[in-house]
Amino acid sequence: MGGGEKKILKYKNKSTLFYCSDKTISLIVKKYTSLIGLDPKLYSGHSLRSGFATSTAGMGADERSIMQMTGHKSSEMVRRYIKESNIFKNNALTKLNI
Repeated sequence: MGGGEKKILKYKNKSTLFYCSDKTISLIVKKYTSLIGLDPKLYSGHSLRSGFATSTAGMGADERSIMQMTGHKSSEMVRRYIKESNIFKNNALTKLNI
């Protein structure tokens, strides 16, 4: 998401074209995490994107649908998130019910 790329926001089956930079996303994330009492230093646009990709992969979403939502251009990058998700899913500690 570099300087002013076109992004499409879909809400209730309607598409709205808007311009948004990575810096703008970062400022929005930091503002609202701060407003709800979280430490804004711990959150960023990337952490939300990464968390979304990892979580949805762990829930069984396929690569293509994740890529459509995150805007990733390569399957290779999305596979890294899927691999991260599988580490948590296949962790031996989950068998201990801790």
